[in-house]
Amino acid sequence: MGNVKSGTGESRKRGDTAQSKRFAKFEQLSPSRQSRFAGDCGVCHRFFSLVSFAPLAFKLAVATLLALLLLLSSSSAAPGRTDRAPALDAAEGAKQAKELIAEIQAQRPEENITNTGVLKMRGEDEQERTIPVRLINYNTTSNWISVYETKATARQPAWRLEVRHVPGKPNEYFLSSEGKAGSSTGNKLGSEALMQPFAGSDFAVADLGMDFLSWPQQRVIKSDMRHSRSCKVIESTNPSPSPGSYSKVVCWLTTEPPHGPAHADVYDTNGKKMKEFDPKTVERVKGSYQLKSVEMRNLRTGSGTVLEFDNQ
Repeated sequence: MGNVKSGTGESRKRGDTAQSKRFAKFEQLSPSRQSRFAGDCGVCHRFFSLVSFAPLAFKLAVATLLALLLLLSSSSAAPGRTDRAPALDAAEGAKQAKELIAEIQAQRPEENITNTGVLKMRGEDEQERTIPVRLINYNTTSNWISVYETKATARQPAWRLEVRHVPGKPNEYFLSSEGKAGSSTGNKLGSEALMQPFAGSDFAVADLGMDFLSWPQQRVIKSDMRHSRSCKVIESTNPSPSPGSYSKVVCWLTTEPPHGPAHADVYDTNGKKMKEFDPKTVERVKGSYQLKSVEMRNLRTGSGTVLEFDNQ
């Protein structure tokens, strides 16, 4: 009996020594690696930091538990198992993008719609300016047209932007302002003129017509969720961007028709992100998604503009 007790005691001592060595190795890690190790096992760093003040027996128990959790975590992440959707190859991505853009260009309002709202502009000085705006969407026999109209303020004249959407063709843009010569619909804009801001806001003329969808290089790069909505992420590349224009736009488009943007990142000619387009509220109105509130953030200047509609 004495020998049995002695053997049991020695085994226990060897086990305690091994656990002590494992814990000692852990304590030698840097705080950042300790935090990362604890985080991988689902244990918060704040709790773990308290362990250092606990009795040795408790430390050993925690070390053993962490080792077990790490083992389980590693086995659950075995090769061949992943929660991410497989990446699309270039050909399949281009095919899906072409189909999705064709569906978007074919969308039109079920009936004519007029919305009123405001442009809320926040400059680098953090001062907010507000401009009343009206959006009119109406159908013609061959296309559908969006008209953005603002009222004159002390800083800005009244502006009118007409965007003509023709399925299978690039949009046409006509811009006019109070006191400037031009036709009743405005002067037709060339591609370089599309980068000018609309009514002094952070929205370029091209942004209001999602002109990047007419670029020749398009591909779906993945499926993703944005604002709790299933999306296809489409990468649009401008093959010959002019100075000050966009070189690439990565846009999250809802998979459920009618399709609409859930987010977009805009890049300059140096490949640096310069703008973020983020719809805050989107509502389905008369057969199409209508933006009730959308923000454009200019990362270069730190300014931002929110476009809000009543959607009545």
